[in-house]
Amino acid sequence: MERLEELHKVASSGTFQGSDTLKNVLLYVGQRSLQSPTAAIKEYEIATQVLGRSEDFDSQADSIVRVTMNRLRQKLAEYYRTEGSEDECIVDIPKGHYRVFFHDPKATEPGRQVKDGAFAGGALRTGRSTLSMRFLLEAAVAVLVVILIIGWIGHVMQHPANRAAEAKSEDIVSSFWSAFARGTERPTVVYSNAPFVGNAGTTGLFYFDASAHRRSELVYTYTGVGEVMAVHALGEVFWHMGRRIDVKRGGLLGWDDAKNANLVFIGGPVENLPVNELRELREEGEFFFRPLEPFVGSYGAVIVNRQPRSGEPAVFDGSRPDPGRRDYALIRLLPGFAPDRRILLVGGVTTQGTQAAVEFLCQPNKLQMLVTEAGVLSDGNILPFECVLEVELKSGVPIESRVVATRSGAEKEMAVAGKAVR
Repeated sequence: MERLEELHKVASSGTFQGSDTLKNVLLYVGQRSLQSPTAAIKEYEIATQVLGRSEDFDSQADSIVRVTMNRLRQKLAEYYRTEGSEDECIVDIPKGHYRVFFHDPKATEPGRQVKDGAFAGGALRTGRSTLSMRFLLEAAVAVLVVILIIGWIGHVMQHPANRAAEAKSEDIVSSFWSAFARGTERPTVVYSNAPFVGNAGTTGLFYFDASAHRRSELVYTYTGVGEVMAVHALGEVFWHMGRRIDVKRGGLLGWDDAKNANLVFIGGPVENLPVNELRELREEGEFFFRPLEPFVGSYGAVIVNRQPRSGEPAVFDGSRPDPGRRDYALIRLLPGFAPDRRILLVGGVTTQGTQAAVEFLCQPNKLQMLVTEAGVLSDGNILPFECVLEVELKSGVPIESRVVATRSGAEKEMAVAGKAVR
């Protein structure tokens, strides 16, 4: 009972205010650890029971659990640096584990014992460790060796058909993104950096309005959480391909450099200024963003369907009928401004939609849907296309995405090469 009370005390602290997802994960893994001290807690269990992922969740394709647990460890460390600095019990989730460990920071004093007989790695305080650093290092090395041996055995014992399927799946992602990484030049990833005015801590932030604000009030230091997660996902994909990316915020993109590069714009025209500056990028397609006035909650735009097909709506509007539960994202691939260059636009109506769309393009099983429905790949080449995704949200987190409309380059000419850059 004492440990459960400690768990709830940490979860209800000021540090965790506004972090409902992290709080829910902490309570879930903590209670499971207390109920079954020796049972392993799997990624699948956390994803489907707490994070709202569907039953077909694949931890290899979706890193939501690992990302969330890293954020949770950081939040716990923040708690014990501040309001929990004098706590007599530390709640910890060591790296490599999804179980919660409880230990006494003063256990090295005479007569004091570690509460659960286990050591915790993430929240140990300097000078108060329950075990010596040498022992920790030796234990970590031993565990690492065991993990590597088990992984090697698993790889060797894996059925050839499964290895072939896995390789083919990864080839889809590599084939798609390798089009942006040919030659020695790095692709340029341009993320949203909308102009705001105000102060995040006092007045709040508002979009810049030239008729109401002075340019001296502009603030360019914020971007959405979804854009951050999207850049991370792209970085991982190119890292696995042995390549690197150049990352620029929208306000710093120089067109003289950009016109000779492969470009990936993250964020719609409401947020990504370079996309809004060029009509060719902003609205010359079968689908385009139309700003909403006034905003509906976080929904600043809708996606317009220029020529709806049977069963397709004329407008993809996430603000209705149930705001906060659905978003839409637009993915558009265009020829670049120079020969053998490409431009990819990936933007959601909200920042969560942007995150979902980029992750969609980085997951083999999801990308396969697009390849099948829009004929994106042909003879090793990536073809121009447009795609609208419907994104299901839960607690502000994208949990599922599906293709709801596509147009391929064979159906509509979308050439941008040769047009003058404004």
